[in-house]
Amino acid sequence: FKVIGAPWISASHFAQKLNAQKLPGVNFIPFHYRPFYGLYKGLDCQGVMILVTDLKRFRPVSTQYMILGMLKNLYPKQVLEKLKNLEPAKKNLFCKANGNEEMLQWVLKEKYVAWKLIEHQRQKRDQFVQARKPYLLYGN
Repeated sequence: FKVIGAPWISASHFAQKLNAQKLPGVNFIPFHYRPFYGLYKGLDCQGVMILVTDLKRFRPVSTQYMILGMLKNLYPKQVLEKLKNLEPAKKNLFCKANGNEEMLQWVLKEKYVAWKLIEHQRQKRDQFVQARKPYLLYGN
C-alpha cells in the first residue's frame, strides 16, 4: 500500500508528524483523494502517500507500526472504534500479520504504542538474525 487515509485525517498534520519521526528510508507526502471503492468510496479523504527513498534503510514493519501508533495518537476515538469493531476475519488477519493477538491488545490498551511495537519487532528480528547464522553459506 502506498496511500493511507480517511475522511477524518488531516493530510498535512499527519505527514508532518510522521516525517518528524525521521524513519530511515521513507518520507510521507500529504495526499488528498476520493476512493473509487472500499470503506470510504466516494468520500473526500486525506492522508499520506508513502515514498520509499532508500530501499536498503527502509524498515516496512517499523513504518507500519509508526503509522498505526501515530493514527492512534492523533485520532484515538476513530482508530479504537475501527479496531474494536473488526469483523473476526479481519481481526484474525491482523493478528497473523503481526505475530499474535498480544500485538492487537497493545494497540487497544497502550496510549503510545508505536515505539513498543517497533522495539518488540526489533528484538524478534535480532533473534531471527542470530538463529539463522549457522545456516548461512557465505556469512552475513
